[in-house]
Amino acid sequence: METPDGRQILIDGGPDPARLSAELDRLVPAWDRRIDLLVASHPHEDHLGGLPRLLDRYQVRSAIGAEERGGGPAAATWRTIVDERRVPYRTVHAGDTFRLGGAHLEVLWPDA
Repeated sequence: METPDGRQILIDGGPDPARLSAELDRLVPAWDRRIDLLVASHPHEDHLGGLPRLLDRYQVRSAIGAEERGGGPAAATWRTIVDERRVPYRTVHAGDTFRLGGAHLEVLWPDA
């Protein structure tokens, strides 16, 4: 997604790093290697598997995640990489709101 003022948001990464890279290459110009907000909707492989290699190609300015419970190997790997790369990370719950540039974002799930 792109906000009206040009901030870029990526929601999940799918299960396949190669497919994620190919899709981003198709949608994002080669000179633009930034993601302003990365959203990890929940810690399952089919949503997080593609994300760890993303940080090799893109500058991720911040990340949010829905919950920690129930995560498999991809969730553990993802959080380790986020911590090592010092990407600001925030766990969010339903009702949390924040702004990214001109966009107002509200978390709808999960309940606290």
